[in-house]
Amino acid sequence: MDVKNVKRHAIFGSLSEVLHGNLLVMIVTSGIWTFGASFAAPFDTLYYMGLGASYADIGYLTAIWSLSRMFSLVIGGYLADRIGRRRLVAHLSFALASAELYIALIPDWRYAIPHRIYDGFIGGLREPAFSALIADSTPVVKRALAYSAWQILPPMFGLISPIIAGGLIDFYGLIPMMRIFHFITFICGFTASTIRVKYLKETLNLNVKLETSEFHLSLSLLKNFIPPFKHMNRPLKVWLIMNFMGGIFSSAASPYWVDYAVNVIGLSKMSWGTLDSIRRFENLIVSPIFAALSDTAERFGRLKFIVPTAFISPITNIGFTFSRNWMEVYFWLALATFLSSASAPASSALFTEYMPREYRGRIMASFSLINTMASMIGGIVGGHIYGNISKQLVFILLSIVGWINAILILKYFEEPRFRYE
Repeated sequence: MDVKNVKRHAIFGSLSEVLHGNLLVMIVTSGIWTFGASFAAPFDTLYYMGLGASYADIGYLTAIWSLSRMFSLVIGGYLADRIGRRRLVAHLSFALASAELYIALIPDWRYAIPHRIYDGFIGGLREPAFSALIADSTPVVKRALAYSAWQILPPMFGLISPIIAGGLIDFYGLIPMMRIFHFITFICGFTASTIRVKYLKETLNLNVKLETSEFHLSLSLLKNFIPPFKHMNRPLKVWLIMNFMGGIFSSAASPYWVDYAVNVIGLSKMSWGTLDSIRRFENLIVSPIFAALSDTAERFGRLKFIVPTAFISPITNIGFTFSRNWMEVYFWLALATFLSSASAPASSALFTEYMPREYRGRIMASFSLINTMASMIGGIVGGHIYGNISKQLVFILLSIVGWINAILILKYFEEPRFRYE
């Protein structure tokens, strides 16, 4: 067996070691859901604009979703560490899937407002348990590889969905096809939810006596508004700040990538869908290789993959902003995907290894809460900047903040002396 085959065998042989139990269930079910969602998601901004929304309105929808999610995250973080992960993940998935039926039928963008409130609230309740379940289900010795599997395999179910969706939209029209795509998402989400109810197992020890008094319950929920700093090391605290800064400008830009590519640079919707599929395939190839290297902690560690990509990645946003044709767009976004795929497994593994398991739900809820606050601010700011000041500025600001965060990573992050399971 030659060297290349040995490496391939090591990577994919190791991958098979983590694909079992809850992680396998979550990968398969999220993959089914992703297959349906990948028809609609790349074009949702265009869908709302086709129903009459302005750029500012798109930002307001993001802010409304974030505001409703903010409060439920606190409750979700408490429940994830009290009643367990499985019940919340499995049953709330049905509630989220059902919302796709509603959004498929709305006659005007303003009818999306109650959907954004509902989706944000239910998603916030589920998110801490969802994240904690995945973290609990990753073995410490193969954690980066497990996260790599989690990050790349579900999107592969939707590999060709954006290409098909873009072609159908170009041929049959945006609004009719988006209604069909959201209905497909409902069918896939309902199927995934049914499988989760049947096969997911609880990962939290529930033999701890619960606080049942109304006073203690209220106090515990109130505590979840405040990050549990005494259980967070210095890198985690810095990470919280980075998430807030990055979250604002990521949310400011995120709804407008497709609009900028299609309506400013001039790509067809099928070209945008094709690019989305190419990036998924690229992620499949790159991520397992760097995840396997990252898990060789005594030789490489996590930070050797995180720090360089943090400094290089912001360049791709600026490159996209000044692209003039589809080839330049493809180059810059393919480079962005490569850098993200190289660092994401190590970053997710390091994040998990910084957190004690018994406080993981609350800590993840704190991060989700900070991200949600940032998303609410970013949605309003992004809509105003993109619609009234400059379409390029939202992407340039994202790059500037990216470099600031890279400096913080270099200064404050460190390989953990003890890796929590």
